[in-house]
Amino acid sequence: MKVDSDINLVTPEPRISVKQEEDTHITIARRDHDNSEPISAELIDISHHGAKLGMTICPRFQESLSLQIDIPSRDVHYEGVALVRNIRSN
Repeated sequence: MKVDSDINLVTPEPRISVKQEEDTHITIARRDHDNSEPISAELIDISHHGAKLGMTICPRFQESLSLQIDIPSRDVHYEGVALVRNIRSN
């Protein structure tokens, strides 16, 4: 369990692995670049509050990205803005 700043116990959000889903489609573009080319990425897992992505570029912390995720087999469709909150390099 995680502990928030008010010392309340918080159950972590369950994450759903989607690496094996063959019908997953993801589109990402940088919002601060005019006519930005789509960024190649792999959706690794997703939860109610976020997604873990494998990307070919390293975005900046707190960068806003245009994000569209479609997983028809799981009835998932998201289109909006994603804020980079965590970065790890391989």
